[in-house]
Amino acid sequence: MNLCILGPQGSGKGTQARLLCENYGLMHVDVGALLRELSLEDSSRGRELSVAINSRNMLVSDDLVSYVLERKFSSVDSSQGIILDGAPRRVGQIPVIEEVFSLCGRNLSAVVSLLLSDDIAIERISRRYVCVDKDHQILLSGPLSEIEGLCMTKGGKVTRREDDEPESVRRRLATFARETVPVLEEYRRRNLLVEVDADASVDEVSARLFTLLDKSGFCVT
Repeated sequence: MNLCILGPQGSGKGTQARLLCENYGLMHVDVGALLRELSLEDSSRGRELSVAINSRNMLVSDDLVSYVLERKFSSVDSSQGIILDGAPRRVGQIPVIEEVFSLCGRNLSAVVSLLLSDDIAIERISRRYVCVDKDHQILLSGPLSEIEGLCMTKGGKVTRREDDEPESVRRRLATFARETVPVLEEYRRRNLLVEVDADASVDEVSARLFTLLDKSGFCVT
């Protein structure tokens, strides 16, 4: 089983991808993490990507996305399924992603869509902070003042990432609606879309998702 997982900010893509990996024995392929790794390499592609990432007006090229995915896919045993997290982000990337799957001898089984309203996404992300020293993410259950600026589990200073500020989140949600929702509609047309309401606990969402995938016939054990 080879999956893509898509959803707006705050929908829990990374968490659900991890649980899917545990339940079905898949390899989690995080496009964003792969691109960040490449941007640190002292190579022509790494430098090109570093410029794109550091310039907010530049998009990461489809060629670079294809490159990091081909490199990662080729390292995964052919007997193990993959869950692709973070692509395709726009309709134009669909053939790029499909070509990578094909070149690596894989077929896309289904696309998981995590549904979440903008209001809930903003509320969730407003509670998301990171421990700067340890890169450990935490969700606040109360005021930030209660932990006095320290991540109690890791001991580092807590802050909010710039792109987690409400206005930045609204812009990213608008981009998701404009660019990624049409991707979901295309996969719906192809009968490959599996939709799950993400406005619930992690366990509830994963239970719904497992049930849908098990009933869909996409799963091969």
